Amino acid sequence: MTSNCWIINHCLGHRTCQRTTPALPNGRLGTEDSLREQLETVLPQLLECKLQIQDSSARQQPLEVDSCREALASARSCQQMAWKFLTSNGIDLSHVVPTKFAEEMLPHPAAFGPPSGPSLAESISAEVFPPVMRLLSYNLFLRAPAPQFTHNNEDDRKDERLCRFVEHLARYDLICLQEVFGAFSQRREWLIHVAQRFGLKDSHRSSTNVRPRFIVDGGLLILSRLPIVYKSQLTFDPGMHLDRFSAKGALYAKVQCGPKGPFLHVCTTHLQSTYSEDSAPFAQATRHKQLQSLVHFLKEQTNDHISDNGAFVRRWPLLLCGTLNFNGRRGLMDGGHSAEYRAVLQLLKEQLGEVRDLLFDVAGCHPVTYADTRLTGSQEVPVERVLTNASVYKSNTLKRQCLDYMFFFPYQPHGESTHEPVVPATCQIQKFAVDRSQDVGAPVTQLSDHYGVEGSLAIIESPACLTAERPEQRSRITDSQGYKLASVSGEETATAQPDGQVQLDSGGDGVAEEAARQEAAAEVEAAADEVEAVADAEPTP
Repeated sequence: MTSNCWIINHCLGHRTCQRTTPALPNGRLGTEDSLREQLETVLPQLLECKLQIQDSSARQQPLEVDSCREALASARSCQQMAWKFLTSNGIDLSHVVPTKFAEEMLPHPAAFGPPSGPSLAESISAEVFPPVMRLLSYNLFLRAPAPQFTHNNEDDRKDERLCRFVEHLARYDLICLQEVFGAFSQRREWLIHVAQRFGLKDSHRSSTNVRPRFIVDGGLLILSRLPIVYKSQLTFDPGMHLDRFSAKGALYAKVQCGPKGPFLHVCTTHLQSTYSEDSAPFAQATRHKQLQSLVHFLKEQTNDHISDNGAFVRRWPLLLCGTLNFNGRRGLMDGGHSAEYRAVLQLLKEQLGEVRDLLFDVAGCHPVTYADTRLTGSQEVPVERVLTNASVYKSNTLKRQCLDYMFFFPYQPHGESTHEPVVPATCQIQKFAVDRSQDVGAPVTQLSDHYGVEGSLAIIESPACLTAERPEQRSRITDSQGYKLASVSGEETATAQPDGQVQLDSGGDGVAEEAARQEAAAEVEAAADEVEAVADAEPTP
């Protein structure tokens, strides 16, 4: 809908498009103004209808069918009018597609076609495959319980922050979280249980079967409203300092974005942290080794197409996000590329192909995602004081860093149609700030020591996707680096480790701990009454 409005404005008002599109007949301006007004009225109604559907589903309440039916009927009527207006004037949509990051392009104009007039039930069921996928990558800072000497601060308020975070779940279709540890705590299981109530029914999490090599898991979690058709994970070699106790690595998931495609490869990771200025060179070297393992792992996992010469290559787009822990900023007040960022980007391009840094492309710089500060008069003060280690603000190297990213690797057609099935649309920082004028007594000013990265992708189903059979995931084989991978189905997961060990586990937990996991799940189920209405009460996970 918004794209229709954008195209109409663009075709009539933008000089470039006036040179590439035929002049409109006399008398059409009034029609365009009337149509634009209708679109601007219908769009908020349609978005409100979507929010009502999501909220009713999350709260297990009956849906106001009449209001939804009216909004959908108005939307279909306006879309039909817009389509007739554009096609009757011979406007070539391929020349007026807005920039891939423009907010107005949602959904992408290439997705338009003659309206088929689905029923209300079909329209509601289509929410499983939304035309716009809302994304979030967020380091939630839910560390595993540990002795006090390992803490950055006195109390990081895990329970209070988690209860406030789940109120945001309904806004997203795909959530990639870091530092959500499953070891020695039921918080991760509680979060997954609550997420299912908000429609995020599929998940993938770091295995807790990591001892004796590590003490705690990698702390990674993917929550998805869309089906995950294949999942696997990678564990890095032990890192430095406190990171050596955690089985850091990456989670991979292949997400189905339409009834028969397209698909999106998704990977979230958490690389080696820099704990001090003195250890920065060693931390950088460790991250470089981890990145080399990661790109090799992703090449193996995402090679889903056989080229003309018989080699396996990637076809569907790839989203790589998470806390990569290298500072992309050149300096405290300079958001340009740092030397390490340039080296990382070069490695990604060489190994995985064309790459777009979604956040940088939108912002024009690397925004601060960790240890932010602000100026009050002539003094620089921390934005967040409760969760972030106070010593970080004393270092010009460690404060005001950009550590969190969303990298997008586009669709590769390999001689097929050049139609892009997944198009980046928006990307921005989400601070998850707490309004303490509304949330009286809140113990924190934001929900984590990091900011989140929020984005959206337009999903464009081509005729080929609509008629294609769902592909089967190809079998994985042992490669030259010793990654042993196996094809799996359903909820089983392939775990790859640098030492060549293979682990197939259910839902991300180790087979040896399956009985314990089931017992924990039963405890969570017994507490379901306490978390039934998250917005009305704040249970302790």
